[in-house]
Amino acid sequence: MNRKCHIIIILSCLTLTIIAQEDYHSFISEGKSWEIAHIGMLPSQQDKWVFMMNGDTIINESSYKKLYRENKQGVAYYRALREEDRKVYCIPCDSQEEHLLFDYGLKVGDSVYCVGGDRFDSSFITETAIDENQVEFVRFMKLTGIDTYTNKEGMNLKRYHFTVNIRSRHTDGSVTEYEEHSPVTWIEGIGTINDYTFNSWYLEMVSSYSWMLTKCYDSHHIFYDEDASRIADNNVLPQPLTHTIYDLQGRRLITPPSHGVYIRGGRKYVR
Repeated sequence: MNRKCHIIIILSCLTLTIIAQEDYHSFISEGKSWEIAHIGMLPSQQDKWVFMMNGDTIINESSYKKLYRENKQGVAYYRALREEDRKVYCIPCDSQEEHLLFDYGLKVGDSVYCVGGDRFDSSFITETAIDENQVEFVRFMKLTGIDTYTNKEGMNLKRYHFTVNIRSRHTDGSVTEYEEHSPVTWIEGIGTINDYTFNSWYLEMVSSYSWMLTKCYDSHHIFYDEDASRIADNNVLPQPLTHTIYDLQGRRLITPPSHGVYIRGGRKYVR
């Protein structure tokens, strides 16, 4: 094989590698933000939660991106996240234990099982990692289809459709299984879109609250922008939070800068 053929093969391999990398949109990036409507039955229960990745940390010798949550109560550290091989891992703010949050490498027909009971910090493991005969009650999702979500920027993101089933083993040894009414939809790089965004699962609410992802964006792209007018008239989102902080370039900040000019509640401040 001559030198020209070697060069062509190398260039072809590099091209395929670049295409494969571009085919996946990462979940984690500095400054990436999500806006979520927290919807209740009464106007006083309406709220908007904003989540933003800001800064890095080391936990158990692994590197993570820090995720903050902002609502009417203020700004607080929420989770640590890392991503590897299309898997998103999470450590809640009050824990040192990592769990798998999303796996964008799943194939149609794969199932995943819930291993956490907390609505906001449930995780999952793969079907082969659990002995179902030892579990009296298990919630699991099955990936039934993958298609493409095209956002307003023309970006093509993979969309994952799951059914949610409950399997119970009774005292007499019999097993029953039924499908829940509400499916789950993930979009790569965004999270769950038909329920609480940072929860892999659909877990039926025991209160009158519900959730709606309205925006997901970073400094380069708007990944998701849902028309908030879909919310009922009595479920109007509040005005932007008065403690939200921006720099002069319009970028959201977690805390005021140590020195310089920043904008808060529409007013300029100088440190």
